[in-house]
Amino acid sequence: MVGVPSRSKACSTCKRRRKGCDLARPSCSQCRGLGIECGGYDRDLIFVVSTLDDRPAGRSYRLEQRNLPPPPSSSQEVTIPPTAGLQQPPSLVRVAYESHYAGRFWEAYMPRGRPIRPALVTSYICNWTTLAQRLYDADEALRFAFLANCLCHAARRVDGDCEASAPSMEVEGRRMYGRALASLKRSLSRNPESNVAAVIAAKLLSNFEMFFSSEKQAFLESRGWEQHHAGETALLVACGPAGCSRGSSHEIFIDDRVDLLLSAIKARKKSPLSTDEWKTQPWSETPKNLKDVLVDVLIHMPGLLEEFDHMRLCQDENKKARRRQRLLARCSIYQGELQKWKAIVCPAGEMDVSCLGRAEPTQGNVAIVHGLTLYWTTCILLYTTQQLASGPEPVLPAHADPAIYIRNIVDTVPLLLRRKAGLYGQHAAILPLAVALQYALALGSPMDELRERLMGILAEPSGALVRPFLIGYDFNSRESGDLDTMKEKARQWAGTTWLWMKLRMMD
Repeated sequence: MVGVPSRSKACSTCKRRRKGCDLARPSCSQCRGLGIECGGYDRDLIFVVSTLDDRPAGRSYRLEQRNLPPPPSSSQEVTIPPTAGLQQPPSLVRVAYESHYAGRFWEAYMPRGRPIRPALVTSYICNWTTLAQRLYDADEALRFAFLANCLCHAARRVDGDCEASAPSMEVEGRRMYGRALASLKRSLSRNPESNVAAVIAAKLLSNFEMFFSSEKQAFLESRGWEQHHAGETALLVACGPAGCSRGSSHEIFIDDRVDLLLSAIKARKKSPLSTDEWKTQPWSETPKNLKDVLVDVLIHMPGLLEEFDHMRLCQDENKKARRRQRLLARCSIYQGELQKWKAIVCPAGEMDVSCLGRAEPTQGNVAIVHGLTLYWTTCILLYTTQQLASGPEPVLPAHADPAIYIRNIVDTVPLLLRRKAGLYGQHAAILPLAVALQYALALGSPMDELRERLMGILAEPSGALVRPFLIGYDFNSRESGDLDTMKEKARQWAGTTWLWMKLRMMD
């Protein structure tokens, strides 16, 4: 048995990932740029076991060829071999299986099953997908979390209007989810500082809870994605605004800023990423695009809801009046910023969006509808808060009617739910659907027609993937109950119960 050093001089991380290494010390630039731990340059020893009896002089031996099964084709259905016991599939077979399901997942995730065109990238929230593929081999937690999504998606593939299920594959996916949680916990206990791979792993675990929950478990699994969002937020805060100004950290930050709003809006609590430092320092080296400018307003909406709740529950009338004035002043500031954004995007004024919901879900149309639904979601949150804070009979301009923007979401969101829009479209539809449905329930009879249309969208086969998640998101209960119960819970969330009581007293 002879120990000889390996030939490669690359760091152990780049060597394992089969990537080029610039041999920089103490850690290479490749690892630093990705925000992962560099394994160093200790050269591994390769042990060659040989005896004279095994290798007689003058003879050479060829490795015995194993009878490995061929990698599955895209049209061939496969099942994962059992993992219990000692008979594990050979490493090459494992790579083939993982590559097969990864390819199917990305094909299903991206609109039209293709990578986003470079000209449209700034309109999408998809930087994390590129980073996940680059870091797949470098981080164990990320790999397990990604495989969990891949396997459960394969188990719940949709064939026409009928959903086929492979129970063994879904069980394997949920087992991978558990392994990802354990691996992420170990990784953070060793290195509590933020790193891009840990943020993406938490994002994948959150996506797993959103896409692959069941209606019976919607309440419990809604708690899971909230905890993953809290973990992502903590990792970004640990990185700091200046640390998110370049490279992979900046790319994942601009994606997460939008995704994390879902839990902040539900909790009606100010986002820690809404401060002036978080709105400026991450762009010290990169200019903002129109999407970033819009999110600068949207990210203030959870704080606006929290301020409204403080005003509504205040017992001191003088303090309550001062808080109302401050709240309405902030609403006016955000209203002005939204009007400026709209003037840039739609210089000709209002645009007819009713046809977008029936259009073909091309990558361009998905980008347009996603951007517009974010704008309409901001308008619903802003103008409803402004309306409720102004009293029972507010006098507001015509464009401040929340029904306009709920109707626009109802007209266009079906495009995002179609199969050709991919899982990306389903993911993009969750926030506007949740907000529109919540306020359509909370604002009473004027919204009855829009509420019925929203319920109809979720009842369609195209809404089957997001429906279980929205049940857990909107109603916070194990059973949604009848319509009156749903309305009352929505009013409690939106803070409109006090308004109904005042109206009854006036009657």
